Amino acid sequence: MSKEKIRLSASKIKTAESCSWLYYCKYIIKLPDISNAGASRGTICHLIFELLQRDRHKKYFNDLCSGKAGVIKNPAIHRLILKHAKKLKVDDEENLDLIYDMIQTGLQSDYFCFGSVAVHVEDESLIEEENYLLNGFIDKIAEYPDGSVKVFDYKSSKSKFQKSEINFNLQNLIYSLAVFKKYKKIPDLSFIFLKFRKQPIQEAPKPTEEQLKGFMAYLAYVSGYLSSFDSKSAIGNLAAKSVEKKWL
Repeated sequence: MSKEKIRLSASKIKTAESCSWLYYCKYIIKLPDISNAGASRGTICHLIFELLQRDRHKKYFNDLCSGKAGVIKNPAIHRLILKHAKKLKVDDEENLDLIYDMIQTGLQSDYFCFGSVAVHVEDESLIEEENYLLNGFIDKIAEYPDGSVKVFDYKSSKSKFQKSEINFNLQNLIYSLAVFKKYKKIPDLSFIFLKFRKQPIQEAPKPTEEQLKGFMAYLAYVSGYLSSFDSKSAIGNLAAKSVEKKWL
């Protein structure tokens, strides 16, 4: 019987890098993971961004670009937001105002990808190698007449990436590798931070083919490490032993 391939993701790898005990609790013994308000707000924003790409809903775009007043002007959209906000327990006035502002920021950041010839929303990416599977959804992929490809990733986090984080960014590398395998092009990638109205866009460095090959070797190493992860591994890389990570 062939061994089941391990499933990787950016969050899974980052957790393992940050703290082996945290990885053990989250992915091996599967302790309950409580979502935070920021992630819940982001879920609602992503839902609206996905809906507005559909032809029958594009008519709401201009209204929603005006923020709270525009959302309230559209009863159907407003009800949808309130329904999910209540379900995710972010339906208080402060959280709702943040959601309206974040939606407005996302819509005003080249939402329809000006000049593109094709836009793919929530595009499913799959990287399958001998020992691992890496799959997920990319918020938006745009193809342009000159053959170039661009990826847009909406972030609801409270801070942008530090220089060290953006230079070796797992999401950037994973998205770039997935797009390269599917479209035969290495994309330009823009992270759109929805809480930063004035300057929401942070461009990621574009990797080379050689760097992507190196990243695949890294993924193979990580998959080998995680496939045999056990209770002994759980205490091998504790955040508490690192000055930089002990806050975890």
